[in-house]
Amino acid sequence: IASYHVEAAGGVYEEVDQTEMDRAIRAHRLASPDHYRIYFAFAQPANAPGVGDFTDLAEATSLSAGAAAELLRRWHGQRLTSGVTRAEIMLDRLAAAGLTMPTADEAEHLLIAYSNVMDELAEQSVDDFGGPDVWRRAMRSLPALFEALGDARQAVMRRMFADGAALAWLTSIFRRETFAHGRHGDRPDSHQLLTDAELDVVGETMLARYRAMSFADFAAGRQPLSMLFAWQQGGDQDGPQRLVGAEILTDTGLLDVLEHLSGRVLTATPTSTREHVTLSRSNIATLVDYDEVRRRIERLAEGGSDETTRTRAGSLLESFRNGDRF
Repeated sequence: IASYHVEAAGGVYEEVDQTEMDRAIRAHRLASPDHYRIYFAFAQPANAPGVGDFTDLAEATSLSAGAAAELLRRWHGQRLTSGVTRAEIMLDRLAAAGLTMPTADEAEHLLIAYSNVMDELAEQSVDDFGGPDVWRRAMRSLPALFEALGDARQAVMRRMFADGAALAWLTSIFRRETFAHGRHGDRPDSHQLLTDAELDVVGETMLARYRAMSFADFAAGRQPLSMLFAWQQGGDQDGPQRLVGAEILTDTGLLDVLEHLSGRVLTATPTSTREHVTLSRSNIATLVDYDEVRRRIERLAEGGSDETTRTRAGSLLESFRNGDRF
């Protein structure tokens, strides 16, 4: 008995593989976060999805992409006591169990909904180095949904990437696949969502969208720097440079551009976490002449034409210094 208790205590705080958790959920096991309380209190855990949630999801995905999108928006406004939203919980369960034999239409409706709402949902989701948590959860469901499309797979992908309003989320998939296929970087990944032919279609579609955008369009998006990187990494090195170069000809344009190209670094101490705004050579040197724009900012911080210009330039100069440190 003593030996048993030692072993059990040693496993209380172990990290659980997501695949194992998915398996426990599907089998209604004691280890399932949706079912464990039933075994002890004959009640469902407070944050677990109910039968009605799965019914709502099935009805919405059967109806239309618009209905699925509205359901995701409504769910994302419902934050649970665990800190996550109902949408995030349901996306996890969708990845674990999937729809009940999803049809091609159901899969299409949900994928089109993703392509239109994921940037909106990111506004209320925890954002870490891997991007918003809701994106990570939705990403896990993509392989099964793509497979369910059958012969409609490529046409639906083209529609998602050509028309989807969630351009930052679509960009995150495009960049992921560009690296996974070895088209940029030196670490191809066997866990690919798209075939080579599908990535050709997605790449052609996304590059066309980027080329049609003004810098103001990029700046209005969630992750402008990521989109500019995707444009370059997708095969057009010069396009982003020309776009940014035209914007920074004036001092005001330079300030506007650099404020939107800034990155973020978090540092933590035992008592606090601090965010630092950065402009690092590694992040912006493929888009601008790093040394030249830094010299321009130094001059503006010292002798800009007005107080607002000097203040903005001073903040950007501090971001350059943070880029040196972090």
